[in-house]
Amino acid sequence: MAIKVLPVSEAQDELLGAAVSLGDRYTARLGLMTPPAYRKMAEDGGLLVAAEAGTVIGYALFGLPKRSPHVRLAHLCVAEEHRGKGVARLLVEAICERHPQRLGIKAKCRRDYGLSEMWTSLGFVPRGEIRGRGRDGETLDSWWLDMGHPDLFSGLESDALLVVTVDHSVFAELWGREPAGDSSESRALEAGWLADLIEFAFTPQLLRDVRDLSDKDERVHQRAALQGLRQISPAPEAVAKRGDELMEAARGRLPDLLVDDEMRRRLRYVAETSCAGLQVLATRDRSLIGLADVAWEVARVRIVSPSVVTTHVDELRQAQVYRPADLMGTEFRSAKLQPGAEDELVAFFEQSSPDSGPTFAAWLRSLSGGAMDWHRELLRDGHGRPVALYAWAMDGRVLTVPVLRTATHALEETLARQLLFSLKRLGRENGAQILRITDPSPSPAAKAAAGDDGLFA
Repeated sequence: MAIKVLPVSEAQDELLGAAVSLGDRYTARLGLMTPPAYRKMAEDGGLLVAAEAGTVIGYALFGLPKRSPHVRLAHLCVAEEHRGKGVARLLVEAICERHPQRLGIKAKCRRDYGLSEMWTSLGFVPRGEIRGRGRDGETLDSWWLDMGHPDLFSGLESDALLVVTVDHSVFAELWGREPAGDSSESRALEAGWLADLIEFAFTPQLLRDVRDLSDKDERVHQRAALQGLRQISPAPEAVAKRGDELMEAARGRLPDLLVDDEMRRRLRYVAETSCAGLQVLATRDRSLIGLADVAWEVARVRIVSPSVVTTHVDELRQAQVYRPADLMGTEFRSAKLQPGAEDELVAFFEQSSPDSGPTFAAWLRSLSGGAMDWHRELLRDGHGRPVALYAWAMDGRVLTVPVLRTATHALEETLARQLLFSLKRLGRENGAQILRITDPSPSPAAKAAAGDDGLFA
């Protein structure tokens, strides 16, 4: 029978009681939570239960802070006899679906519970650690699940010729306290002449590997060093799919390959690099280098040693697709869309019948007044032809974009990507935490560019 996830209100005594009883079974790990606390969180919309055949087999208890844009996960509990059915994933997905305006979900969990793989499988990444309040001074890991809203800071275009992701083998040799063995090859990446040519980036798997270090001082040191690198956050669903593709291809090419948790962790670096739109991964891991052909054929990621990066920068940058093509040598000018000019744009920017012709023009006119302070921007090429149109306004901490259109042009795809960079910059400058595109019929190029950034499903 199918598992159903249901919201629980403070008046549903039977479901509330079932959640409390289930939580009481695991008080040793969840901590003591009184029935009134469950009821209060249910009253605030923070209790979901998973039920199968009328029996509660799991629940999620969470807070929705009014002054913070995240969800605070207090309990994620599944009855032991029902684990392995994907109940925890259903509960987490339900939270995301019911609270899409939140930036993400925060959770804390004791390190000694050994649940790192569970949190990872649900899409969470470790964000640090704190000392618990218990008498034993336990260490709590902080976990974060991103809701997929655009990151207005990590989306900045790089000034470097090449963006390279690094796995933990290279990262530890460059930024660890006491690198083991001969680290001279990795150290060559620190050469001064490379400073303006290469930018290093890290993916969520590096955060997990740092989290799993047994030496606390080393963990703290390496987490601090991460601040100097670009953080890349690809969509977990895309990474999982790409990881499965890599595993299948690796088994087919190398029948004797040992497919264990360690191999999956290695290939996760490749999957995350690929899904972030990057193509170069630096590693000292010989097993990972042995999968270079698979990584390129399946994910278009070049797995290389640090020495290859230093000696072939010019060649590798040709494979680098992270930066959009630049617009040097072209003449584009941007200006405010003047009132009365809406009808002229119909032939250039209508995308589908529901908003074509007079309807589209009237919609544009509606964005020139009202309570919102709408900004309507029109981009023309050197011949004065309209090539891009967008509108935006700040709604609290959200930058809303009701119009995002590009016209047929040789550089349409590049223009679309540049518009996304411009909108992210506007968001940062205006203190936005979320960029929301609401255009019902964006141009295909604009939709593709926004989709690459995770702005459209």
